[in-house]
Amino acid sequence: APREWFLSAGAAADSAAAALLSHRRSGLSAADSPLRCLHLGCGTSNLGGAICDALESEHRLAATVTNVDYSPAAIDVAARRADPRQSYHVWDVTDGSQPPAPPHGSGAILTACGPSTTRP
Repeated sequence: APREWFLSAGAAADSAAAALLSHRRSGLSAADSPLRCLHLGCGTSNLGGAICDALESEHRLAATVTNVDYSPAAIDVAARRADPRQSYHVWDVTDGSQPPAPPHGSGAILTACGPSTTRP
């Protein structure tokens, strides 16, 4: 099974969803959907889809994920999943440009950094 650090993608997504929802205890409902998530340093990770799955199955909340990495090769591989809940963008934080805009919707933006790609 794919791993995110030391966890499965599903376990990491469950943890990320719980952290997001703990900051939004004021009563998140389907009216707040879709939640917008930003996954920085996604590499070829499965975490974006797993976060969408966790929020949908456990909390009945729709989510969209903007996956961002500096590696065009990683984004090309990840984008082949063709999950309509996700978008994929090449962006290098060190170049000073603006990051890709997250998808439209209400709710919070979750930032999850993963070790999938590292820069020397």
